Amino acid sequence: MKNIFTIFLIAFCTISSVFSQDLKVNAFVDKNEIKIGEPIDFTLEITAKNNIEIDFPEFKKVIGKFDVVEPAKVISQENQDDVITTVKYRLTRFELGEEKIPPINVDFRIPSDTTVNSIQSSAIAINVVSVLNSEQDRKIADIESPVEYPFDWVQLGIWILFGLVLIGVVYWIWKKFFANKPKKEKEIEEIKDTRSPWQKAMESLQKMKRDELAQKGDFKVFYTELTDVFRNYLGGITTVGTLEMTSSELLELTEKLKVQMQISQKLHQFLMFSDLVKFAKEIPTLTQAETHYEEMTEIINSIEQFLVERERARKEIEQSNSQTKEKSF
Repeated sequence: MKNIFTIFLIAFCTISSVFSQDLKVNAFVDKNEIKIGEPIDFTLEITAKNNIEIDFPEFKKVIGKFDVVEPAKVISQENQDDVITTVKYRLTRFELGEEKIPPINVDFRIPSDTTVNSIQSSAIAINVVSVLNSEQDRKIADIESPVEYPFDWVQLGIWILFGLVLIGVVYWIWKKFFANKPKKEKEIEEIKDTRSPWQKAMESLQKMKRDELAQKGDFKVFYTELTDVFRNYLGGITTVGTLEMTSSELLELTEKLKVQMQISQKLHQFLMFSDLVKFAKEIPTLTQAETHYEEMTEIINSIEQFLVERERARKEIEQSNSQTKEKSF
């Protein structure tokens, strides 16, 4: 039995010696005395062989009785045989007196061994002192009662009299220079926009051409403005609010005009591609952008021509019906 205990003791000492050679933990602070609430930098330096696996301790809120102010900063530096890992914490404490940063356990594994071993750093004493310089400063004095001043009626009367005089002067100036002047009636003519929806659309397209958004690579703005040109044109010819309409709603409203199928198909292809550019980050080529510009011009012109011809046909039918009624009488 005595021999077994001796063998176990020799093995334990041998393992501890190997651990101390392969892994070292050193803990230190930047100062051992702080004022209450003052931050302190606590550093844990771990030196280990390259083949040792280390589980670094995590402290999110407290280390012992010290509050963690900032999360840990880990810096590793490799040498030929060793890896030096520095873990820095910023701590503070809000109670007076001497307190120790407790020893930190560092778990590790050696090669070809699943056993979890650990090694501890040394504890560090920190003295927390008050921000007040002397014991006399630390005494809490009673709150002094508010100082009462006698009310000065004379001063109040002077201010009231001054205010009345000032109001009287302002009223006199207004009465003399402004109140009796004859009012000049200004006829403001309301400027009405007499342009047709088609004219507005063509002017907007010309402005887009001058801005050269596609040539500058600003395709998202280019397709947004090109869609808005059609959106405003459609709202103008239908007197329907189109500002908040989706692409599918714009297409549905256009089809209600009973335009040619070819126009609806071109519009559908443009709106789908425009949505890809605006919302799916599709990047078109300059040639595609210029083609879509020409197609939108063609779409608006085609719809306008269709509406003009339909209106002309409607008037001819009305005129024909009117002549028929006159002959019947």
